[in-house]
Amino acid sequence: MNNGEILKLFTSNIKRIRLARGFTKRQVAERVGLNYSNYCRIENGKVTPRFTTALYIAEALNADWKEIFKGCH
Repeated sequence: MNNGEILKLFTSNIKRIRLARGFTKRQVAERVGLNYSNYCRIENGKVTPRFTTALYIAEALNADWKEIFKGCH
């Protein structure tokens, strides 16, 4: 699996979890401490987040880090 495929899987995981939890992109961005446009760029796969940012996203989604990285190996 290459980096592009991993990023696509990661972003689809966070989007799926966000929607399942009933959060908007804006709510997650606020909970993470990112501005809305930067969060959108992450979720749309335009930017690869730092690992710590990914962990903050997991926390904001009330998800385990394993859940947002599911299948990314």
